[in-house]
Amino acid sequence: MADQKDDFEEQSEDSENTGDGATGSKETTGAAEGTQESQGESGADETLRKLQSERDKEVARANKLQKQLDALNNQDTSAKDKGTEVPDQVKEWITAAQQNAREALYKSDERLERFGVDPTLIRGETPAEMQASAKAIGELVDKMERDIRDSVLEEHGFTPAPRDASSMGTANFKTMDTKKFDALVEEALRG
Repeated sequence: MADQKDDFEEQSEDSENTGDGATGSKETTGAAEGTQESQGESGADETLRKLQSERDKEVARANKLQKQLDALNNQDTSAKDKGTEVPDQVKEWITAAQQNAREALYKSDERLERFGVDPTLIRGETPAEMQASAKAIGELVDKMERDIRDSVLEEHGFTPAPRDASSMGTANFKTMDTKKFDALVEEALRG
């Protein structure tokens, strides 16, 4: 039994030595893993640095483009501000074109000249504005002409012609309902 006991002690000593060696190899393995982790971390750090560098370059590029855009916008607004300053020769042409348009509109309605309407009453900066102004003046002349004619007729004892308030258009008696037809007949009988 003593031999068995000695064998057992030897085995346990061998296992302890092997255990110590295994522990040592684990430490060596841990160191190797640490080296791989440090290489992995340095690889991740390097990738992170590259990404940050690329981001910084893009931010700088975006800032540069924003400055260029701001400069262009400032040029546009300053050009618009300067655009209000029209050279004298161009002003003369604009004035001449407006006068020609005013005269053409004035001559297009012969009553304006006959009644002595001042051509400068036709106002506007654009041809469309001038046309609208001339149309309004023409409508005013029409109204005044009607009113003057009616007052002269009344003054001499004549009844003025009835004014056409609203045009009925052509009435189709075949499709008209009886209520509308009766109303038209009553209106016609009243005179």
